[in-house]
Amino acid sequence: MKYLNIKIILFSFIILTFSSCGEKYDDKVFWVNLYSMHPLDDKKDGGKYVDSNSILRVGQYNNIERIFQKYKGEIKGSIVSSWEIIRLPNGKADYDAICGYEHIKPEYIVALGKEKRKKDLSEHYRIERKRWDCIEKLQAQEEKDKVHKYFYARSKPTHKVIYPQRTKRHSHWEVTVYNGRVGDLSPEALTQEQKNNLDKLRKHECYKWGNSQRGNDCYDLEGNETSLYYTVREHLSSPPSEDGVLSSQWEGLSDIRISPPQKWIEIKGISINKDIYNHLTTVCKKGEEYCHLNNYTGKLTKLEKEYINSVKSDDDKKYKVD
Repeated sequence: MKYLNIKIILFSFIILTFSSCGEKYDDKVFWVNLYSMHPLDDKKDGGKYVDSNSILRVGQYNNIERIFQKYKGEIKGSIVSSWEIIRLPNGKADYDAICGYEHIKPEYIVALGKEKRKKDLSEHYRIERKRWDCIEKLQAQEEKDKVHKYFYARSKPTHKVIYPQRTKRHSHWEVTVYNGRVGDLSPEALTQEQKNNLDKLRKHECYKWGNSQRGNDCYDLEGNETSLYYTVREHLSSPPSEDGVLSSQWEGLSDIRISPPQKWIEIKGISINKDIYNHLTTVCKKGEEYCHLNNYTGKLTKLEKEYINSVKSDDDKKYKVD
């Protein structure tokens, strides 16, 4: 009887735990996924991709915090992003091939014996210093050779976020944003129309799935590198299993790149310079209502001024840049 009572208590605890987990995530979180799409090698546009940076605001949500954040209601305010793509004409140098491989570790040298320790440690540090001098020289040259491109996209005040139909087992929303065109999609993530017109899409070995699915091709949709694209998906609460215990908190969605086809919404943007990008990186951290160029005092082109006016909102707040 004692063991039976323990089992009942444990079983009740499991049910309560999983029930509370399901409750916890019942519209209590909001996911933000962000990708920057680019061809790995684009000789006419700076060379090989080496890095990217971005700051994204999806209304009251962002990509600075964790991938899932506390739910604060449906998206309010602008969807806005500023991003940077960095390239090198020939890509990053192979440091080991040029500067030599890392030398024997000091701990192994010590193990050889006291009589060799001083001499071998001195040789080790000499070789390592020479190697790092070589690497630092290459890195300094790469910094000079890097090609940077900057972009800014913000939804207009009239833009209405498009959600899928909310179902009975709704758990929470997930938004996926691509800076630049949507890409790295596997065939199952393409519509039938897109599959019928693969010649119009950019094909390459899958960036994400290439290692596990070597030789598979992925596709980049047609689009503008100055635009951002988003889609909203719904996670569902998991139904109880036969014994009344939830197997998971929600029914997880597949990665967007291998999921069923999605409807992508475009928000048009513009190319900007480094000074404007740095300015946006600073003010956008304050919040979506500050993530604009309304009171930017730097030099602007006619196109940039027109764009700023077209996305201006009555809810925008003035800011000071320290």
